Amino acid sequence: MFGSLSTGECLMMPSHAGSPSPGPARLTIETPAPGVRLLGVNGVLDSGAGARLLRLIDSQLLLARGGHKRVVGVIVDVSQLEALERGGSQAIEHARYACTRRNIEFAIAGHPSGLTAASVSARTRLGQVRSFPTVDAALRSVARDSVADRHEAAAHLGTN
Repeated sequence: MFGSLSTGECLMMPSHAGSPSPGPARLTIETPAPGVRLLGVNGVLDSGAGARLLRLIDSQLLLARGGHKRVVGVIVDVSQLEALERGGSQAIEHARYACTRRNIEFAIAGHPSGLTAASVSARTRLGQVRSFPTVDAALRSVARDSVADRHEAAAHLGTN
């Protein structure tokens, strides 16, 4: 299902019907550059949407681990985030952990208005995540870092 995404394609994951939160989250996934997944969050990121976000990221990590798709970076675009509710920041924090332990770059991009009403603990939690003002800035950084990592790995292999 997710293995067929190519550069520029987008998959949308609708939220569950009947969600009690206003503006339930809609998740999208794109491949804007080879090996980079861009996940968009539009609406309210709560525990339910956070769980869906984690499943979506996990599916990409499983494809990468199985050798089916190359994943060098995951960027979560929060520019359309309406609100960050309980469980949302924990999901982003866990996604960062899951990616970094597999040496995959993780970042959030955008300045969501939804963060202004978020709790101090949620904003603190997100403050630990690498963030960029725009998706383009995040893409440039992830691409630059992945090229540097490949050069470092090649140099390391050449010295052994």
